[in-house]
Amino acid sequence: MIVPKEYPSLESLCWNRSKTTPIDRETAWALYRANWRFIYQDDLTAEERALIESLEVDFGNGERLLGTDGPPPPFARREITPEEAAEILGIDLVLLEALTDGGDLHHRQADGKITFDLFQVLELKKEQEVTNAALLEASRLMESLDDRDITPEQAAAILGIDLVLLDRRVRAGRLVRNEIDGKATFSFADVMARKKYEARQRALMIEINEALEDSDPPAVAAPRKP
Repeated sequence: MIVPKEYPSLESLCWNRSKTTPIDRETAWALYRANWRFIYQDDLTAEERALIESLEVDFGNGERLLGTDGPPPPFARREITPEEAAEILGIDLVLLEALTDGGDLHHRQADGKITFDLFQVLELKKEQEVTNAALLEASRLMESLDDRDITPEQAAAILGIDLVLLDRRVRAGRLVRNEIDGKATFSFADVMARKKYEARQRALMIEINEALEDSDPPAVAAPRKP
């Protein structure tokens, strides 16, 4: 196992993960290979250069990074590998497969190789960032609010929707919008209750769809002769 913090260049590549948590050698190789264009080779320590050389031997299959510009970056190609797609999304291959099975991401298979469309992966990443920001805002609100009134923007963040969809819920009678001093507000308790209800509804629909997919069509009895 390798501790990124012990290797300056590898540490700089771990901006979205713990620098003190050990990673396996293959993960280290993947990080170096995917981000080699960001490495200043002249700044490599003797220890890190020796590490990279050993990784080239173990995982490079003849490919070298030291002394080269490395492989072309993902944005230079339209089709990318599962490993590259997972790296962009910040997930592992298991979660990538789950996204594919769930229909959130489509792949192409040709000549026994699976590839993903770079632009679709980037679009999904953008959607995830919006969702994560909304969840973070909701988490902050839940830590600081009790049963007070909140703004439409805060209500939308808790529900993970935009203001247009929030207005639709109001017009459909699913949420009550209050007017206080000319400003629209929502009850935090009502919004949280709505969030729990919608979560249960989504879980129920997923369960129903899975049951329908797993069930066999009913057998049709042949008509009797008169």
